[in-house]
Amino acid sequence: MIFMIYFILIITTTIVCRDIEDILSNPYGTKTHGPQKSLDELRQQMIDLHYANNRNYFDNITYEIYNISQQDETSAHYTKREIGITINSQLINGRFYRLENPLKHFSILEPANGCNNGTVLTRQSAEQQKCIIATNAGFFNT
Repeated sequence: MIFMIYFILIITTTIVCRDIEDILSNPYGTKTHGPQKSLDELRQQMIDLHYANNRNYFDNITYEIYNISQQDETSAHYTKREIGITINSQLINGRFYRLENPLKHFSILEPANGCNNGTVLTRQSAEQQKCIIATNAGFFNT
């Protein structure tokens, strides 16, 4: 009986638990760049995380869905946060915008004269419709 208790204690003390915030912010761990876990392990982690937070699991749970604002206001309410860090003497800037009422305030624009005429910067596409905030939505050269 005592051997069984010691065995259980040894097993339970060797399990490493990670916080939910740690999993979301760094699912690959901190050893090196790139995945340290298989895709199946990451998928199972996300499923467990969503079940732990009483969320429904449907198909792809690598994103979250929030209800949009039902306010029918004419002005766009947004908050802006700028982030800057220095890595190897190189300044890296980032901007985070949160649009409070995207209904009738968020659009996806093609470059002027369509996509068949080459590429333009995100900033240039935004200027054609006098956009307040511009972003690209994928792996593009901005």
